[in-house]
Amino acid sequence: MSTLKKRRIRQNGRAYQYWVVDYSYREKGQIRRKQRHFKRKADAELFRAEIEPQLARARYSGLEVPLGPPDVSLTEWLERPEAEKPG
Repeated sequence: MSTLKKRRIRQNGRAYQYWVVDYSYREKGQIRRKQRHFKRKADAELFRAEIEPQLARARYSGLEVPLGPPDVSLTEWLERPEAEKPG
C-alpha cells in the first residue's frame, strides 16, 4: 500500500509545497519503508500508479494458501471444526 500526502514548508519567508508518496514493502523478512518527493501532484500520482501493482504482487506472493486434502470435497472440508483442519 502507498499513500499520497501534501506537505507544506516555509523557508526564508516563502511557502513551498510538495507531494510525498510513502510506501512500504517486505525484503528479506524485514519491512522497508520508503518515500519519494515530487513537485507536482500528477507526477506523484503517476509514480504511485506504477508501484501499486508491484507492491500488491510482493505482498501476496509469499502467502501460502491452505488446501484441504484431495479426498474430501470443499463443502465437507469447510464444515469441519477448526481443530480438525490442517495448517
